[in-house]
Amino acid sequence: MTTAKKIRIGLAGCGGRGRGMLSIMLKGFPEHIVLAAVSDPSVEASAQAQAQYPECKIFSDADVMIRESDIDVAVITTPANDHARYAVSALKKKFTFFQIYHVYLICRKLMNYGKLHKKVPHCI
Repeated sequence: MTTAKKIRIGLAGCGGRGRGMLSIMLKGFPEHIVLAAVSDPSVEASAQAQAQYPECKIFSDADVMIRESDIDVAVITTPANDHARYAVSALKKKFTFFQIYHVYLICRKLMNYGKLHKKVPHCI
């Protein structure tokens, strides 16, 4: 019997929403996922994440985390006005699933990008 590879999560935004989403994922699927990278412009939020998950890489910019880290999934929990930009970065890395909150216009931007580049984003 082979052991399945754990899904490597990259968390964009380590504030309350990000920590809450991560907590839900880790409680629901602890044997299947690992926090591999986090990004947050707040040094304090990044330090808290590093203290709780010392094995994860810390980034101050979500675009850099998405481009340069070895993650399988980007969980985007940044303020709403940044979602589309980070989701497009994730699409460029060939991700097709994101956690996106609020705002119909963000999903429209993603759908337009997806049509242009023949990729199918999933907006939740």
